[in-house]
Amino acid sequence: MDKIKELLTKVFAPIIQQIGKLNFKKEKLIGVVLKEKELQICEIALEKGKWKVLNFSSQEITGIGQDQDIYSASTDLSDQIKNAMSSIKTKNKDVAISLDPILGQVYNLQIPLMEGDSLKEELELGGFWEQFDETPETLEGYETSYQVLSKNTELEVMDITLVTIETKVVEAYSNIFRLAGYNPIIIDLTPFSHNNT
Repeated sequence: MDKIKELLTKVFAPIIQQIGKLNFKKEKLIGVVLKEKELQICEIALEKGKWKVLNFSSQEITGIGQDQDIYSASTDLSDQIKNAMSSIKTKNKDVAISLDPILGQVYNLQIPLMEGDSLKEELELGGFWEQFDETPETLEGYETSYQVLSKNTELEVMDITLVTIETKVVEAYSNIFRLAGYNPIIIDLTPFSHNNT
């Protein structure tokens, strides 16, 4: 049983870490890892200050047909999600979603060492990520998320993973879950699970 809990914790690590960063007032949330042909679902509960995975289910789904895209398959995919989500038997409607990494782009960057507040200020000004050779010239129309992997005070640099995903893709998946009757709280890409574990 401990090995199963350990495995589930690794699978849902990106969702749990993102929840930890939020000032989240609720005590339960549904975590979803959406793959091409599979939906992994669990209820996550805050107990004694720690997030724990409950009610795990893994369901096969048909996914998106070969002649379809996310937009034309939204109703069908929403129905598949609704049916799969019923397997955990919860009244909770808030979901944290981890999407397939193929939907986004991951950049590993080395940037000057900055304190968290300084980096946030730079990001609020806009255009910060575009200054690096590895990233596109513009990230307009993209949602971005980053994670500091390491800091080297001697060299005054830090390694960061930047993840980008088109805003229209985030909105499409949000709408699919809303059609299924759920409230998306977090949408993330699974590459963070590799960094977090």
